[in-house]
Amino acid sequence: MDFKLDEEEIDPFAQDSNNDNTDEDEFDPLGFNDETEKEDSDQVAYESPEPEESEDVYDDEEDELEEASLVLEQQRVEIAPFNSQEEDNFAYAEAVRAYYEEKNYEQAIEKFSEAIKNEKKQTKGKQSAANEIVAKSMYWQAEAYVKTQDIPKAIKTFESLVKTCKEHYLTISAQRRSEILKAKHS
Repeated sequence: MDFKLDEEEIDPFAQDSNNDNTDEDEFDPLGFNDETEKEDSDQVAYESPEPEESEDVYDDEEDELEEASLVLEQQRVEIAPFNSQEEDNFAYAEAVRAYYEEKNYEQAIEKFSEAIKNEKKQTKGKQSAANEIVAKSMYWQAEAYVKTQDIPKAIKTFESLVKTCKEHYLTISAQRRSEILKAKHS
């Protein structure tokens, strides 16, 4: 095959014919003229156009996320750390804080003992009314004994819980913990 170039293409003195665009003409950075539907491959794209508001998908997604976050924050439900009976027993509340927040297990043991005494005093020995706080206090007191490595007292407290609060849901856990501790430390 033999290719020949037009004289225009080989003439070094020929004028550049791409001077059709003036500053007043609309510049199409992609080289396509919408009015004539012709593509000018010689036209250079200097920079991409800014996306229009409707094309800005990322901002729309960000707005949707912000709206969803606001809805979730408005629906946030505050959960009280203690029920009303537990709030009334100040020693119980202090014991829970000492155990969970401060990790001060010695203080937690003392405060759980105080909470048990207070609850038994308030209910005058009626087991059903005192059952909830007494059971929880005994269980977490036993766990505090485990944390302080006083395993014999932990076992004794778990067993006392099983005998004292027979119908409470923590008795099953207390019985299991007692058996595990006995097996490990016998």
